[in-house]
Amino acid sequence: MTSNLFEKHKESINAARLLQQSQYYSSTVNRAYYGCFQFLLNILFTKLNVKPEDFESQRRQNKEGTHGWASKLIEYELAKLDKSDFKWYQKTFPEFQKLRNKADYSNDIISQSESLESINTADSIINCVNKNIKQKK
Repeated sequence: MTSNLFEKHKESINAARLLQQSQYYSSTVNRAYYGCFQFLLNILFTKLNVKPEDFESQRRQNKEGTHGWASKLIEYELAKLDKSDFKWYQKTFPEFQKLRNKADYSNDIISQSESLESINTADSIINCVNKNIKQKK
């Protein structure tokens, strides 16, 4: 099943590439991050069969933000499947969030290399998760 989130993730990643080419580096980071995040939500809702209403209820119960809770659920799954990918993801996703926060909320300039890194990070996270998390029967 293809979800709207899967289509949104592709659109966001493509937008990031176009923004990077146009030298809109902060916006590149934003779209790359959100493209990755939309992909993670898609995985949770379609491959791991988490119901959106259950996700929201658990998130509130655990006093987590949407991004933090989605990331934790992906971490839990990776921890069961591949320890090295789990450790890599556990380190990489929070760093990606920090870069997105810098791009969106700080007065700091985002460099061309940081914008390129954001696209590469999004692609790497997507590939890691896709490789490890298969459709559940």
